[in-house]
Amino acid sequence: VQSLAVLADNFRGGYLATEHLIQLGHRRIAFISRPVDLTHSQERMRGYLTALSDHGIPAQPEWVARGGFRMEDGYQAVESLLRLQEPPTALFAYNDTMALGALRALYDHGLSVPRDFSLVGFDDIGPAAFSYPSLTTVYMPKIEMGQRGAELLLAFINKEDPPAEWLQPLPVRLVVRESSGPAPA
Repeated sequence: VQSLAVLADNFRGGYLATEHLIQLGHRRIAFISRPVDLTHSQERMRGYLTALSDHGIPAQPEWVARGGFRMEDGYQAVESLLRLQEPPTALFAYNDTMALGALRALYDHGLSVPRDFSLVGFDDIGPAAFSYPSLTTVYMPKIEMGQRGAELLLAFINKEDPPAEWLQPLPVRLVVRESSGPAPA
């Protein structure tokens, strides 16, 4: 049985999120990853690392925090990152849920987002636009992914080969909101 999956361009999303922070002047950029080695998790991490490398910023292993999937995991990751001798000034979170937890942890530590610390999530879930500050994030085309999944399922049921473009990752885009700003002086 052939395995088919509908994916967004996770590498590009990780790259866009990280490059956005770099363009704002940040050089100490952390990433909260998933603990499981899912393909999309690896691709977001690869996008993060490639953007750092392309801009001449050495990756620091201590700036990669392992999270879970929940808000509490984002909160805990920020707690550990802020204890570092040289903490980051910006953070790219694997998903918006963890980013919202990270936002709360930064608030609890008296840090102003984006004045003291910038934050970017991934997925563009509904609450991202309504958090305070609103969350800069990578839009993932969830509706298009669902449609493509249904099309692939029908092709599979009908024993048809899907067009090659159906197997390509769907495009993502950066949605800039209030949670990202210039690096602190």
